[in-house]
Amino acid sequence: NAAAVAYGGKRYVLYNPNFINALDRRTGNQWASISVLAHEVGHHLKGHTVSGQGSQPATELEADEFSGYALRKMGASLEDAQTTMKLIASENTTATHPGKSNRLAAIENGWKSAGGQTTGRDVAKTTPPTRPVQTSGGTTRYPTRSGGSNGSVVLKTVIDILGQVLFKSDQNINSKYYMTDGSNVLRMFN
Repeated sequence: NAAAVAYGGKRYVLYNPNFINALDRRTGNQWASISVLAHEVGHHLKGHTVSGQGSQPATELEADEFSGYALRKMGASLEDAQTTMKLIASENTTATHPGKSNRLAAIENGWKSAGGQTTGRDVAKTTPPTRPVQTSGGTTRYPTRSGGSNGSVVLKTVIDILGQVLFKSDQNINSKYYMTDGSNVLRMFN
């Protein structure tokens, strides 16, 4: 149905579009399919795709937790974040996947850990990035200015770009998408 794989030094999320579309039709919204894709992105961000160990209940729970976290950051309710697992997860643990109750609990843990943010926000609109700054660790950060308590200007870092996200359906060559350390997807133009 969906898988996170690393091949030739690149990371991919593979999915069956019929499966994704069927989830959306069955639930009446896109949160179910977004949770599947977020789960697969979670495998990449947690390093599961480079370990070579394949699916294991513990790594599936980590990816489930990331999915819950990401969906809350995007504005999903806990019910929306758990809908897919309620539909497709097996009741019992297998050699590769945990049982439904453990998966729902992991998604809830991730959703709760996303903090007090109950709706998603568009970082690109609320905090416009400035010129990128290379840090000593080789990552790119985008600083922004905010007012200090005494009216002074304080420079702080708000975005760490983890990598580029490619959407096959978006053919606009003037925009690019990036995943941030805050689990946001930014769309940048030019």
